Amino acid sequence: MRDTTIVPAVMFHSVGIEDIPWVWSDLSQDVSSFERILKGLAEAGFTTVDLDELYWHMEGERKLPPNRIALTLDDGYLDNWVYVVPLLRRYGMRATIYVTPEFVNPESVLRPTADEMDAVALRTTPGHRAGFMSWDELAAAEREGILDVQSHALTHTWYFSGPKLVDLHRPGHPNRYPWLSWNARPERKPYYLTEDQQAFVPWGTPIFEHGKSLVTRRFEPEPERQEEIARFIAEEGGLEFLATEDWQHAFTARFGPIEEITFPGRQETTDEYRDRVLDELARSREIIGSRLGKTVDFLCWPGGGVSDEAAELARQAGYRSWTLSSWQQPEFRNRPGANPETIKRVAGQGAVYWRNLRVQDDIPDWTVLRVLMHQGSLKARISGKLRKAAWAGRSLLTD
Repeated sequence: MRDTTIVPAVMFHSVGIEDIPWVWSDLSQDVSSFERILKGLAEAGFTTVDLDELYWHMEGERKLPPNRIALTLDDGYLDNWVYVVPLLRRYGMRATIYVTPEFVNPESVLRPTADEMDAVALRTTPGHRAGFMSWDELAAAEREGILDVQSHALTHTWYFSGPKLVDLHRPGHPNRYPWLSWNARPERKPYYLTEDQQAFVPWGTPIFEHGKSLVTRRFEPEPERQEEIARFIAEEGGLEFLATEDWQHAFTARFGPIEEITFPGRQETTDEYRDRVLDELARSREIIGSRLGKTVDFLCWPGGGVSDEAAELARQAGYRSWTLSSWQQPEFRNRPGANPETIKRVAGQGAVYWRNLRVQDDIPDWTVLRVLMHQGSLKARISGKLRKAAWAGRSLLTD
């Protein structure tokens, strides 16, 4: 029996920039697929709610009618303005968008949406839909009641976490470590999808083991050894040297295998970590609230990076509720009586996996099926298992 008091929260990211070279291009889905998901949810009888309504529903104070659903968008991509806002308007839906202030486009600009551009212009102007929304666009969508803007922390980055060397900064298409450039030139973060920022960091810069900023105690390597490596790379030819196939052999001959190299350095103390994370969470909340004239109560952990300590810091920063990562509390459901501090989400993309093997690409009705399974529908679960078995069998036969 499907439990219609469960309010699934469905997670989306980018919609419509899958043709842009990008290390996380799998976060973007086709516009037509996204529209079919919205249409499927509407046909299944779902009505969208915001996170405030969901919070009070879970607390039990204001229970929602059956078949409510929350749609969430992470990161604040420009394509959310170009494509998603018009589609939500068309289907009478609304969504929460989690934004990171350092990625919000700082220009005073209100760009045309898909409803205001012809199909040819949309297809031939990828730069128009790649990037991030501006404060003006976020404010316009919020005023219309289509998007509710909430926090995705301040930096959404990665930091070195320990002394072990894992790679050197070298050319890559797409760029394998865009966060190196973000950390070097944070003012250019809103433009990283439309410009090559790899040269912001000296070629050959050592890359150490790293982790998501809100759950990582930062490691600061001593600069002398880094400078020694930088001199060696420069003497060998810099960018041209790193583009050759034997750069690693020459590097190993001088310094030893990369995977065996560790650097001296300094680890962030527990108090320093706590002060930094608390400041980041509080400043994101304050900036969004100030720019949009609202109170920000909800947080989405960048990259799903959360810990019990980070959650306590979010509480101190004034957030009422935050997202659970995919690995946390798999049986948790957003229903009356559940802890409203945490929100469980369902993947919005329709890709299907079987034993870590991707057996089907974006299947819009699979997202709807996943939502129904999340509510406990036996019919949906049986249908899902049968379809997944068929896809897995076909995939194995073609390998």
